[in-house]
Amino acid sequence: MIPAILHQTWKGDTIPARFQPYADSWKRHNPHWTVMFWSDRMLLEFVAEHYPDFLPMFCGYTMGVQRSDAARYMLLHHFGGVYADIDCECVAAFDPIMDETRIVLCKEPASHAAVQADFRGLPYLLFNGTIASPPGHPFWMHLLSMMPGLASAKDVLDATGPCLLTSAQRGYSDQEAFALHPSGLFTPVTSAGSMEREGSDDTAALSIHHWAGTWWIPEPPPK
Repeated sequence: MIPAILHQTWKGDTIPARFQPYADSWKRHNPHWTVMFWSDRMLLEFVAEHYPDFLPMFCGYTMGVQRSDAARYMLLHHFGGVYADIDCECVAAFDPIMDETRIVLCKEPASHAAVQADFRGLPYLLFNGTIASPPGHPFWMHLLSMMPGLASAKDVLDATGPCLLTSAQRGYSDQEAFALHPSGLFTPVTSAGSMEREGSDDTAALSIHHWAGTWWIPEPPPK
């Protein structure tokens, strides 16, 4: 089963005001959950304590998003629960998926895959901004074992992001380990702001990613 834990990360100790309504939405729809908020400092301490073999790689990343990506996989392995980017808004209780013994993933909209996955030979692109997992699932160590060899990849998507996640999932020996859903589950809205559904996708959305682009768009200075 997936434990009732929400993991969210940010650079500092507090969530920026513009994302607070999204953070509040998770508590509103899932009031019994334990919320674990992780700053960059806390993530560094967590990796040093629980995944020391990966610490040199973790510290060697040149971009914060790479550390955020890597840490979410470690958090899901260690604790289990739900990881959600801070620009993800919860729109319904997650109860329908919490009894899963599999890792719950959804695809990104097809228009994203057309840009980022097709030329890489991937038939789809998995979204890594919201993931649910039971604790201790061996898939996460499979994924983590791939990361040192990709640490110097030019594109974050390949080094730590959705392309890595997709490649790791497709190459994993036990495909029954995953509950793969269409994009409607966690990403019914594209990065361009349009609704996009696959032809047969009638999935009820549990959350919506608002594509704030915090890793490629600088955070605005405080007013």
